[in-house]
Amino acid sequence: MAVKVKLADIVDVLEQATGEARFYLDRETGQIHLLTDEMFQLAEDQDTVLEELPEWEREPVKLARLIGEREGGAKGRYLALPSQFDIHEWAI
Repeated sequence: MAVKVKLADIVDVLEQATGEARFYLDRETGQIHLLTDEMFQLAEDQDTVLEELPEWEREPVKLARLIGEREGGAKGRYLALPSQFDIHEWAI
């Protein structure tokens, strides 16, 4: 069953989009997640130990790993929302 997401929530997120952060929509829960480039760098670094990160950073880094791997059910679950560079106001 498809999850309903408020268009206003997506518009709010798109207005906040920057070049240093990416937003992902979880198609199963309807949640929108903010992940920074730093979180993706930590996720890609083989030396990063989750337990050594601050508690607030652990879940986003885990999510970044899951999205980066595109395995274990992540493929198709997380939809990358457009960045500020993907939105062309004149074309809209």
